[in-house]
Amino acid sequence: MKTKHLVDGYELDGLKTSWLKDIGSGISTYRKTKLLTQEELGEMLNLDKSQVCKLERGGNPTIGTLVNVCKAMGTSISYEIIPDVAVSEDILNDLVLCLFEFAERHGLSVRQSFAYLNRFGGIDYYLSNADAMLSLPLEDTLDDLTVLCRRKGGGL
Repeated sequence: MKTKHLVDGYELDGLKTSWLKDIGSGISTYRKTKLLTQEELGEMLNLDKSQVCKLERGGNPTIGTLVNVCKAMGTSISYEIIPDVAVSEDILNDLVLCLFEFAERHGLSVRQSFAYLNRFGGIDYYLSNADAMLSLPLEDTLDDLTVLCRRKGGGL
């Protein structure tokens, strides 16, 4: 039976997608290369061991949590954390900006914005076309993401 997750009122089938598990695995691997225990990383982040364990199993971290994890370990969300996805700092910063602006435009929280874009393919589309997205004005990027998500069943 498929697990259904609710995020701020949005029902998401299989939110623990493979890329969330990849992020968790990347955090675990990189933590170990830094010779940190889960407890030590938790202390650096003001989290308990069970929360760090959840992150490493592919839990649904907030963007802020990912940024804090990377800062604590002295890295960025890039090859070290997501080995199969080349994400530059510019791309990540622009994606975060898009999440905030998409949320504001549609009256959502940032978490709802992420959940919606993830569910209807906006995140994957952005990452697959990141170079082009970086060259577009923000309003055009938001328009493209809105149209794409509508075509894939989104209601915004």
